[in-house]
Amino acid sequence: MIATLPMYDQPQLQAANDALWQAIRAALPFEAPEALTRGDDLMALWTDPELLLGHTCGLIMVRPLHARVHYVASPDFGIEGCPAGYYSSALVHRTGEAPTEGARLAYNEPNSQSGFGAAQGFGFVPTLETGAHALSLEAVAQGQADVALIDRHTLRIVGVPEGLSVGGKTPPTPGTPFVTAREEWVAPLRAALPLAFEALEETHRNALGLTGVYVLDVADYHAVPQPPTP
Repeated sequence: MIATLPMYDQPQLQAANDALWQAIRAALPFEAPEALTRGDDLMALWTDPELLLGHTCGLIMVRPLHARVHYVASPDFGIEGCPAGYYSSALVHRTGEAPTEGARLAYNEPNSQSGFGAAQGFGFVPTLETGAHALSLEAVAQGQADVALIDRHTLRIVGVPEGLSVGGKTPPTPGTPFVTAREEWVAPLRAALPLAFEALEETHRNALGLTGVYVLDVADYHAVPQPPTP
């Protein structure tokens, strides 16, 4: 059995994520892993048949993880203008060079809702797959691309690099979901997550930006238009 919370696990947030997991673990009615599992191969973690709790992207849940995991709930990070449990992306470009149709898009990966899926309708040209939001920002700053769509919670954590500006935001979509490998784990996890949120120390809650945990309709994730593979 493993648990992993990799979506917002920058070094400065790892202690807060560890505390969140301990609060979740304490609220569960059965023995759970003593510590979070971390690693570079996130797909291997998400597809582990012993995944008790994972944190992933909505587009990943409905595409490569379809039929391999069960939706549990969605964290809310208080993103302005978004319903509870939803998020959106910021359009980041070089200051003074607002992107137009045909602009070169740097994106973290093609299964990322915030970095790639949310770009639909803007007319941007997928040009550079970077592997991470921070690297997409770097690519725009260095002129390798003209625009990047960055999860607004991630941008709040890492900040807008010098020389770049935010030129707008995308419509809200369901946020980064918690998932589990086994259907029988869904109910106890849904019961434990709100209790863990309430028990989490305010300093850790503020560090994570966590304002609540909500159960959305999983159909809303599947209703988000899926982008073509670049």
